[in-house]
Amino acid sequence: CYFADAGNTFGNRNDLSRNTIIYGHNMHNVTTGPKDTLKFGALFKFVDFNNDGTIFGDDVASANDFSFAEEHPVIYFSTTDDEMVWVIYAAYFTDLGFQYHLENPEQVAFTMNATHGLNIAIKSLVPPGGKAVISGYEHNAVTRPLAALGAQVSVAAAPLFQPAAVTAAFDRLIVPGTDAVICNHVSNVFGFVQPVEAIAAICREREVPFIIDASQSAGMLTLDMTALGAAFIAMPGHKGLYGPQGTGVLLCGKDVPVRTLLEGGTGSISIQQEMPDFLPDRLEAGTHNMPGIAGLLAGVRFVRQLGPEAICAGERQLTFQAAEGLRRLPGLQVFALPDLAAQAGVLSIVPEHMDAEALGAALADRGIAVRAGLHCAPLAHRTAGTLDTGTVRVSFSAFNTPQEADRLAEAVGDILRR
Repeated sequence: CYFADAGNTFGNRNDLSRNTIIYGHNMHNVTTGPKDTLKFGALFKFVDFNNDGTIFGDDVASANDFSFAEEHPVIYFSTTDDEMVWVIYAAYFTDLGFQYHLENPEQVAFTMNATHGLNIAIKSLVPPGGKAVISGYEHNAVTRPLAALGAQVSVAAAPLFQPAAVTAAFDRLIVPGTDAVICNHVSNVFGFVQPVEAIAAICREREVPFIIDASQSAGMLTLDMTALGAAFIAMPGHKGLYGPQGTGVLLCGKDVPVRTLLEGGTGSISIQQEMPDFLPDRLEAGTHNMPGIAGLLAGVRFVRQLGPEAICAGERQLTFQAAEGLRRLPGLQVFALPDLAAQAGVLSIVPEHMDAEALGAALADRGIAVRAGLHCAPLAHRTAGTLDTGTVRVSFSAFNTPQEADRLAEAVGDILRR
């Protein structure tokens, strides 16, 4: 079975056998899955065979030639590293900007992953011992940086799939002296779509910076960063944007103070020993992951070609289909709403008379890869009441089919009957 969760292996669905099921540790927006073929060409053409910072090809572009960047899904040329990055920014901004309504490409800082971006965002706004308000469904990428800062953390805990209760909890906890509010758009454990628009409105009214973790929603649910007034939005490249691992993006709000995690060469103001005070240079010390960024660009264009709304609708339909089949099985708790109004592409289940890890392993033996355990989000399990058991998590991508959703339910039923 091809599956990019534990092994995190790249692959193309066209190379897979017809008997393969492709599920994911949130393959659509949690981990690496089958990608658009263009990505591999993009990665290959960006390899620096000379190992000297120059990449040779047939096309040459100026750093200011945005039209060239927009027209070429793969841009490769012999020029300076700074010029390459700027053209990539222009092309990437063209495709990513439509999802987040960015004002200019300098708001886009490339990171290693969402965790990297969240660390920058949190440590830019929350001082040691500072105060933060978070949802009850946050990932360790949020809670561990706050713990390292010794922050005073208030958890806006609310029942699963109840957006109004989440909003009310944040409304109670966002008080004067709060340094930052942090919330994931979609829970990586349950697929719960949290009401970030309503939370953003509270933050704007009380003038508290808002950080959005879009790890599970990027490429599927769009946000208007300008209208939200968010300070930062962090996302990985290898999930719903269908890029390679080791890539990520941090969208930075206008005039938001940014602290550095790394210092070093930026190719700008080299005589100065302090990091530049302008974006994206301030956050991008050292050599860029150019092959990864090129692959990410191809992934983003793949998402734009299909359309985030269409991707979301397809994943929700598959989640609904799988949930309906699984609900018919005795001895199985299914975390899903009948209409999936507050859920997106991720489904957790808990067997009543079997360890979640054992069910995950049994599914793997049948060629179905899922993730079992706490999914790096113990807070979400504590909130939902599954901390002691963990869950088996299944999710869907643009590459999954209704037949695979049916096969999942059949396989779980067979395992539980044994």
